[in-house]
Amino acid sequence: MSVYLRSARFWILSVAVLTVLPTVHYSRGFVWPDEIYQTVEPAYNWLYGRGILTWEFEEQVRSVLYPALMAPVVGSVYGLTSNPEVLYFTLRLLVGCFYAFALLSLYNLFRRFWYPSAEMNEARSASLIFFLLLVGCMPPALYFGFRTLTESLSTALVIMGLSALYRMSDRNWIIISGSGGFLLGLAYGIRFQTALFTGPFLIAYTIQSDCFRRDARPARRRIYAVSGGMVLALLIYALSDWLYYDIPFISTYRYFEFNIVKDVASQWGRRPFGFYLQTIYQLYGLLPALLALPAIFMFFKKTYPIIAGMFFFWLVHALVGHKEERFIYLLFPLLGLFAAGGLFQIWRYLQTEHKRRVWPVTILLILFTLFGYYRAALRIPWNLNRLNLTAFTATGDVEWTGNALVGTADIFAWSPGYVYLGPDFRYHLSFYELGGSIDRREQETKFIIDNQIKHILMPAEFEPYYCAQFDFCEVQKHIDSLVWMRKKNGAME
Repeated sequence: MSVYLRSARFWILSVAVLTVLPTVHYSRGFVWPDEIYQTVEPAYNWLYGRGILTWEFEEQVRSVLYPALMAPVVGSVYGLTSNPEVLYFTLRLLVGCFYAFALLSLYNLFRRFWYPSAEMNEARSASLIFFLLLVGCMPPALYFGFRTLTESLSTALVIMGLSALYRMSDRNWIIISGSGGFLLGLAYGIRFQTALFTGPFLIAYTIQSDCFRRDARPARRRIYAVSGGMVLALLIYALSDWLYYDIPFISTYRYFEFNIVKDVASQWGRRPFGFYLQTIYQLYGLLPALLALPAIFMFFKKTYPIIAGMFFFWLVHALVGHKEERFIYLLFPLLGLFAAGGLFQIWRYLQTEHKRRVWPVTILLILFTLFGYYRAALRIPWNLNRLNLTAFTATGDVEWTGNALVGTADIFAWSPGYVYLGPDFRYHLSFYELGGSIDRREQETKFIIDNQIKHILMPAEFEPYYCAQFDFCEVQKHIDSLVWMRKKNGAME
C-alpha cells in the first residue's frame, strides 16, 4: 500500500507538472500590467533603485513581501545574464513548478480526508477521481489563473499549509506543524484577505484538536508549533515592511484604512451580494457543488475547520461592495477538493452495490473530463507574449546611451517597466503616447526635449516623421510592427 501511494504521488506530481507548465507557458503570467507593477517591478526597484512604483506602494497600502521574495530571483538571473527573456521565462517556470507542488498538496489533503486506509484498488481509483475533478471539471488554469498576483500565490501557500497541518505523522511533528503555520502566516503577509479564511479555520482547528483537555499535551504542543510558525512568518512580513516603508506592519494598517475606513476601492465598481455565487456557477456549473454535498455531510466532523474558513471567506467578500473574480481564487481548489471527495463516495457506493456500472460510469467521467478541460481551455486568455512585452524582452541588441521613451498605444497600462529593459539600462524611462493630434505636437516636442529622450519605442510607420522632426533615424531593433529608434549619432552624445 505505502509503495503504491509513493508511486501515486510521483505520477500525480508528474501529471500536475505536465498540466501546469504548458498552461503557464502559453497563458498569462508576468504579462498583465498589475502582474508586473505589483511583483517584479518593485523587486527590481528594491535591488537597483530604478523601477516604476504604483500608487499602492507609494501610499503603503500593499505588502512588499511578494516583491521581496521575487528580488533574489531577479538579482540571481541578472547576475548571470542581462537578457530579459531569461528572467521572464525563469519566473514563469518557477511559478509553474510552485503551482504544480500545490496541486500535489491538494491531492495529499484529498487522500488524508477520504481514503487514509483504503485498499490499493480504492487508492488507484481515488487518484483517478481526483484528476477527473480537478483537471476536468475545475482545471488548475482557472483557479490558479496562472497569474503572478497575490491571489494565486497565497492560494497555493494556504493549500500547502493545510496539507502540512493535516499530516498527523509522529515523526518530525514540530517541523511539520510549524511549517504549516509558517505557510499560512506567509500567505497573510502576501495577501491580507487570507486572514478571513485562516482565522476561523485556526479557531476550529484548535477545537478539533481537542487540546483543551488536561491530558491533551501532544495536541497543545502541535498548536504551539503552528503558532510559532505563524509568528515567524509574520515577523518576516513585518521586516519587509520595515526595510521598505521604515515602519513594520504599516501596510496592514494602511490597507484597512484605505479599504474599510475610507472605502476607496468602491470607485472601481460595486457588485451585488450574489456575484461570487454567480461567478462559480458560470465557471463550473452546479456539478462541483452537488458533488461536494456528500463529502460535506458525511465527513463534516473531519473537515469542518476548512468549511468554516471557506464560509467566512466567502461571506465577507460577498458583503463588500467592490468584487472581482480573482479575489476568491482560494475557494476554487477547495471546492474542487470537496467535489472530488463526494465523487469518491459515489464511486465507493457503485463499487459495493452496482459493480457492473463502475466502468461505464468511469468512461463517461473520462469523456466528461476531456470535454470539461476543452471547455475550460476556451476560457483561458492564451497570451504567448503581448507585443509591447516582446519589444521589451527582446532588447538584447539595443545599446543604451540615454533616456528612453515608450510611445505606443496604451503605453502605461500595457507596457513593462524597468525590469524588462534589463540591468544594462541605467537611465530614465518615460511613457507618452505618440502620434496624437496636431494640437498635441507642441506638447510632444516639449516632452521629448525636456526628458532628453535618446531612444523611442514606437510603431514602425512613425519612423519618417520622427526621423525628420527629432533625428530619431537609427533603427536599433524591429519587433513586429514596433521599432526601437535611437537619435542619430546618439552613442556619441
